[in-house]
Amino acid sequence: MGVSLHYWAMPPSSVLFKRLQTEGAFVTLMGGLFCYGSGIFFFFDELSSAAREEILQDLIKSQQKLLGPEPIARRLIEEFRQEVERTRLSYAGVEQRRCSLEKTGSLIEERLAQALKKGRDDAATFVGELLHGDQLHGALKEREFDIEGFLSNLAYLCGNFVSPALVKEGAQVLGALDAETLFISDTAWQLQSFQRWRSVYMAAAAHDEVLCTGVC
Repeated sequence: MGVSLHYWAMPPSSVLFKRLQTEGAFVTLMGGLFCYGSGIFFFFDELSSAAREEILQDLIKSQQKLLGPEPIARRLIEEFRQEVERTRLSYAGVEQRRCSLEKTGSLIEERLAQALKKGRDDAATFVGELLHGDQLHGALKEREFDIEGFLSNLAYLCGNFVSPALVKEGAQVLGALDAETLFISDTAWQLQSFQRWRSVYMAAAAHDEVLCTGVC
């Protein structure tokens, strides 16, 4: 069964990003909410109040160990909402720099690795990092890994991000590829999926942003 890979730009200078580097609760909230609707920057104003409340109630219940009792969890959620909104207001258009690879990630990884292997010895690693991120959010770095925690903690669904340097390098490399030739044996929607993903890389690079990644 395929999975969907999600990408959304975020300014490294934003308070939201900085709190993802220091607060596990913020990464947990990001991991629990990014996959709904049009993404994290739209969650609090795009969904109906009833749908949003149902999702938040489930999140509070399932992540109580990380978010704390409901009053504390509600306070954290409100702080998270405020930082999401501040980021949207302070960095024009950031909410539009996003895309999803709906079960096309493996194909794109295969095509890119084949296309780049003649020019670089690290092609497979490079492509893997473009798709899945090259850095871990700071709030998760100090945690000792255990499989039980991994399976129960939503933070690991969006624990990685693509650093600004790799975003820029990725934009340059992807921009130089002939997409139509690369995906000549594939369907139009698979080609279009790659083109949307590449466009997000180029837009994020132009704004010196990281690309957060998520899997669902």
